[in-house]
Amino acid sequence: MKNSNIIALNKQEEIDLLQSILKDGAQRMLSVAIESEVEGFIDKNRSLKTANDKAAIVRNGYLPESTIQTGLGDIAVKVPKVRDRSGSNLKFNSYRESSASWEDMLMDLIQRGLTVPPKLAIGDGAMGGFWNAVGKVWPATDQQRCWLHKTANVMEKLPKAMQPKVKEALHNIWHAETRDEAYKAGKYKK
Repeated sequence: MKNSNIIALNKQEEIDLLQSILKDGAQRMLSVAIESEVEGFIDKNRSLKTANDKAAIVRNGYLPESTIQTGLGDIAVKVPKVRDRSGSNLKFNSYRESSASWEDMLMDLIQRGLTVPPKLAIGDGAMGGFWNAVGKVWPATDQQRCWLHKTANVMEKLPKAMQPKVKEALHNIWHAETRDEAYKAGKYKK
């Protein structure tokens, strides 16, 4: 086929460039979405005032930069801090990670034909909203933390020299078929 618009990426630098462009685009989209949610939260609470008649809900810098794991690799994220000066103890929580957002998504799955609740839900340990929604929508569903995320979180805390052995041990624990095999794989005693 001579009139193909498919371009082969045979050189590593072409693949790296493409991945870099995709990661940069994903990071910008995520940043815009988070900023939009913060502005929406502040606008929603614009009527709240301090005793001095100043805006009670204000921006207050950024939380420490963190990363989100994606298929493209880790993407750096900066989440704005929001301060409540009214004493109402309002907090900005991204809707994307909220229990309500996850509950909406799970209910959509049910409405689209998921009639039998899953036996097991697997996700990142930091997804509090997800776990709350699963417990509410499917109370009989077991919950398990994702081993990929768990391993990555352990690895980032270790010196580089220790990482290969620990990663291998965690991998062997993960693939063990019984609890006893897992203890042996990790060289732990019961």
